[in-house]
Amino acid sequence: MSANRRGRKKRAPSPRRGRRGAAPAATLERLLERQPQTEFIEVLFADINGMLRGKRVGREEFHKVFGPGVSLPGAAALLDSKGMTSDAISNGSADGDPDMICRPVAGTTATVPWAMRPTAQTMVSMYDAKGEPYFADSRHVLEHAMEPLAGMGLKPVVAIELEFYLLDGTSAETPRPRLGRIPGTSLLQDGPQYNSLDDLADLDAYFAEVDAACREQGIPASAALAEFAPGQYEINLHHIDDPLLACAHALMLKRVVKSVARRHGMGACFMAKPFAESAGSGMHVHVSLRIPAVATSLPAVARAAAAAICRSPATASPSGDWCSHGRGHGDLRPTRIPIADCDQPHRSCHDPQLGHQPSPPCRCAYRGGEGHAGWASCRQRRRQPVPGHGRGVGRHTSWAHAGVRSGADGAGEAP
Repeated sequence: MSANRRGRKKRAPSPRRGRRGAAPAATLERLLERQPQTEFIEVLFADINGMLRGKRVGREEFHKVFGPGVSLPGAAALLDSKGMTSDAISNGSADGDPDMICRPVAGTTATVPWAMRPTAQTMVSMYDAKGEPYFADSRHVLEHAMEPLAGMGLKPVVAIELEFYLLDGTSAETPRPRLGRIPGTSLLQDGPQYNSLDDLADLDAYFAEVDAACREQGIPASAALAEFAPGQYEINLHHIDDPLLACAHALMLKRVVKSVARRHGMGACFMAKPFAESAGSGMHVHVSLRIPAVATSLPAVARAAAAAICRSPATASPSGDWCSHGRGHGDLRPTRIPIADCDQPHRSCHDPQLGHQPSPPCRCAYRGGEGHAGWASCRQRRRQPVPGHGRGVGRHTSWAHAGVRSGADGAGEAP
């Protein structure tokens, strides 16, 4: 059961209007105007493993999907990756597996271009019989986690990158990557060929269909590239200032990648490490916090984030130097928002496990508004061991490195 920061319980959005965006009835109307012959709507929700589950609803039930909602068993959100329930979780056994009411998520209703018959899809959120957010619905968990940020006037901006393997559709019991071919031959690539445009060209028809499907479904896909292992690829999504919708886009993209691969006689795998001898696949989540343009000082939470980076051990960075990365330097906005005072004792550089004493006050005069000269000076100082700083490295940082930006810099922009 969820509650907002003032203690009032959140209830399901009214069927007349979703939590964000147009009323569900208007969404259905627009869908049928665009594809009047639609026969089915696939109702989708993500379980705790990020796997999409749901059901297909016939045309005579469309009004339920975009009205009072459709029912799905609550325990389905707690299934494991094989679709099994867990004996350690009572939901689905001791509680009789009650149904939850599922309502559409704004911005996720779209046609399904790869379906054999005219079909649409929509993602949904789960609510119990009292209209309260279902505890196992990850969308509600994220929404609850965002409430403190809203209370501090911070706006999250999120972008997600997905890595995956394309699988050879002719594999027997043991899956294997679908390898690109050396141009002009029938020979398979035997090296990683990172960022190989030839591998993309070898799958040009596939990626063209993925791109078309993303455009059809409103998924803000941007770049596609060959990753570091044979048969491994990556697709990036644009930054948007709605984390809930960004996550929905990532799930929709996974479905596009897998569904289009099936049409081309391949499979797609997003597992973290499907092949022991090859590189694993990652999912990169880029998060920035936008500060209101009228802000004149940095919120305490941003200062805390910067301090947390300083507390991290030097082993978290190959060089132990948090501020020397070109991306961080380029993202500094000294004339926008004052940088955290650097004349305070750098207790964050103290490593009690190694027995180092708290460091003395920093003398780099590292303040916002003094331009990049102070930044360069600070970087030069860090090239030499600083007495009292843990491991001999003075790891100074700024709010920019914590992914915090001024709203004046523009929506959708991130470090």
